[in-house]
Amino acid sequence: MGAKQDVTAELLPDWDHYIASEPSRALADIYQRAGARSQDIRNWYWRSIQSKRRASLTVRILTFSLVILGALLPIFAGLFEYYQQRLYLTQAGVGALALAGLLQAADRIFGWSSGWIRYISTVTEMESLSRRFEADWSQYILHRHQPLQQDDVRALFDLSRHYLARTAQLQKSETRQWVSEFATGNELLGELIQQYQAPSQPSESISAPSTTQPGAQLGAVNVKVEFSHSPYCYAIAIDDAAPIRCCAQTWTQRHLALGAHIIKIYNEQGNEVLAQQTFYVSAAQIAELSIALPARST
Repeated sequence: MGAKQDVTAELLPDWDHYIASEPSRALADIYQRAGARSQDIRNWYWRSIQSKRRASLTVRILTFSLVILGALLPIFAGLFEYYQQRLYLTQAGVGALALAGLLQAADRIFGWSSGWIRYISTVTEMESLSRRFEADWSQYILHRHQPLQQDDVRALFDLSRHYLARTAQLQKSETRQWVSEFATGNELLGELIQQYQAPSQPSESISAPSTTQPGAQLGAVNVKVEFSHSPYCYAIAIDDAAPIRCCAQTWTQRHLALGAHIIKIYNEQGNEVLAQQTFYVSAAQIAELSIALPARST
């Protein structure tokens, strides 16, 4: 904002500066000063628009690409047979979506896209105001059928002062919007920091008494679903958890507590049990299950 303060610091001289001047010289000086000051402000915005535009487009392209990647990787994961490969692709997809969200948050915090739109809106109004000023100035000169007098100089001086005042008002309005967005960005940044700090506090208190690694206290299960005829969608659940709809031939659940569990496979509506099996989870191990489902009822 320093550059904008520099260009708005100088205004037209007071009217007393032109009282003793010839009308032609006074008008030339007034017109030149008013046009130059407005042009400086507009040039600042046009230059700043370029950096905002590049940053905004870069973030948008990266975000869109990461969203597509995050959506496709879990789908591709179902094509692999080994659990580690599926797990890697699934986690990579989650990471891509998380990174896309962080990029969107960064855009809001630093105001690249909103600044681009704000600058374009402001400078467009300034350009329109400049065209009106030039038209009003020319119309006044052309409608005078006699040499310009001191009263004409005063009228055009007031027109120029009003033109610069309107330009400054547009700049102040844009600056107020920037201040509001800056405060909102700081609040969003604080919320993000709190969200990332909050989960770590209880985990530290829970894991403090333990002397073993957290990963050794959990296990996982990998289920391969076999169909007697054509595959169909179903719902699957472990113990008393709510059934989860699934259409893949493999299904994996991580972070299971050690010990015995019951896995149930329902019809797609989740109101009829098609198969169930008991399995045991060992520390840091993956239980491999194969469950056959009957043909889909018609």
